Amino acid sequence: MGIQPQSAAGSAAVVDPIRLESLLRRLVATDSTNPPGGEASTVAVLADHLGRHGLRAETVEVLPGRPNLSVAFGSGDGPILLLNAHMDTMPVGPGWSRSPYGAIIEDGLLYGRGACDAKGGLAAMVEAVVAIAAAKVNLRGRVVLDAVIDEEAGAAGTLANVAAGRRADWAIVAEPTELAIARVGNGQLDVTLSVHGHAAHGSMPDKGRSAIADAAALVAAFEAAHARLRATPYPALGPASYNVGTIEGGLQASIVAAECRLEVDRRILPGSTIEAATAEIDALIESVRAARPGLDVTREVTLAIPPVEVPADSPVCVALAAALRALGGAAIVGGLRATSDAAWLAAADIPAVVFGPGSLVDAHRPDERVALADVELAARALVMTIVTLVG
Repeated sequence: MGIQPQSAAGSAAVVDPIRLESLLRRLVATDSTNPPGGEASTVAVLADHLGRHGLRAETVEVLPGRPNLSVAFGSGDGPILLLNAHMDTMPVGPGWSRSPYGAIIEDGLLYGRGACDAKGGLAAMVEAVVAIAAAKVNLRGRVVLDAVIDEEAGAAGTLANVAAGRRADWAIVAEPTELAIARVGNGQLDVTLSVHGHAAHGSMPDKGRSAIADAAALVAAFEAAHARLRATPYPALGPASYNVGTIEGGLQASIVAAECRLEVDRRILPGSTIEAATAEIDALIESVRAARPGLDVTREVTLAIPPVEVPADSPVCVALAAALRALGGAAIVGGLRATSDAAWLAAADIPAVVFGPGSLVDAHRPDERVALADVELAARALVMTIVTLVG
C-alpha cells in the first residue's frame, strides 16, 4: 500500500521547494522562443527531470522538430484530471536589464523569459506530479500532464492532443493569473480587412478613390461599436471589445492610396460565438458601404478562439479554491481577458479553468519575473487538488 495522506491539506507537504526551484531555473534558462518554436530543448529538460524521479514521459512530434510531452500517473478507473501548460515563449525583444536566460533570483523573484508565462506554472505542475508519485499516493483515478508547443502562436500542441483523443473530466491550464482561478475567458476573433481603392495623382484626388479614407471610415465604425460594447460588461470578465491593431496603406503623399489593410481584434464574451462575431463585423462593413457606396473590402479571418465558461460549482473550481484557502491563499474565482489553450479543451467538452503564478502585467515584456513563493504555493495547491479530485 502507498502512503495515504490523512487529508488533502497534509498532502501538500510532499512538495520539495528546492527541487521545484531547480527545475524552474533550468526551464527559464532554456530558450523556447516561438517563433521559430524551440520547444524541443525544453522537452529534453522535462524528460530528464521526470525520468530522474521515476516517471516516464512520452513525446509526440506535432510540427517538425517540435514535440509535445505527456506524462500520466495513477492506474485507477476513477476520474481524470488534466494539467496543461505550454512550453513556448514570446521572443525576448529589447529593454532587458537582466539576462533573459540567466534565471537570476533577486528578493525572491526569478527573472527570465517565460518565468511567469508560463514556465512558473509548468514547473508547479511538474512538481505536483513528481511529489505525488514520490510519496506513493494512491489514486483512484489518473492525473495527466501535457506540456504543449505553440500556445503563443497557433495552439498546435493542444489541438493535436485533442485531435488524438485527449479526454479528461476536468482540466487546469497554466497561465499567469496571480493565483486566481479563471473560470471564464474571452474568445478572440482576428480579421484582416483589405480595402481597395483607385490610384490617382495627389493633386487630383477626386480622380481616384482613397483606400485610406475608406479604411478610416471602417476604423470609426469599429470605434463606435467598441463604445457600444462597453455598456454591457460580463461578470468577472468585463465587456467585449474591438481593437484596430494595425493599419498600413498607400505609397507616398502625392499618390491617392489604392490599397490599405487593417488588422482588427474582436474579443468575444461567453454566450456568444465566433460565427456571431463574424456576422457582426460583416454587418459593420455593410453599414459603412451604405454610407460610402462603392466601398471595396475583403475580409479574412486569421484567428478564431471560442470563449470559455466553467460553472462556479464545478468540482475543479471548488477543489482548487478549497486548496488555496487551506494554504492561506485568497481563493479568488474570476475571469481572464487573455485567451489560452483552455478554449480548445472546453471545445472538446473538458471543463477547463486557468490558474498559475505570476501576473499578465509581467508577461510579454522585458524583465519578466515570477515570485518563487507563488510558484511553490501553486504546486502545493495543485497537489491538494489532485488528491481531492482523483486521490
